[in-house]
Amino acid sequence: PLHFTSYSEVTEEVYLKDMEEIISDHGRHTEFFVRDIYHMGKDVLKPKMRYQRVSYYIFLVGNAVAAFMALGIALT
Repeated sequence: PLHFTSYSEVTEEVYLKDMEEIISDHGRHTEFFVRDIYHMGKDVLKPKMRYQRVSYYIFLVGNAVAAFMALGIALT
């Protein structure tokens, strides 16, 4: 319930009600925060890093192709 994407489709009242439930139960704060950290990594950061890695590899391949083409033009 602490993750921002969980509340993108609900009203403010629902969000406040759910947060009140978490805040009022002092013993469960840690559990909710640890679950939130886990889901941030799994649901947000992992896909982001995958796309970032793919775009980096595409950049490297394109850069290598450009370097070979420039080398080929320079040699002719």
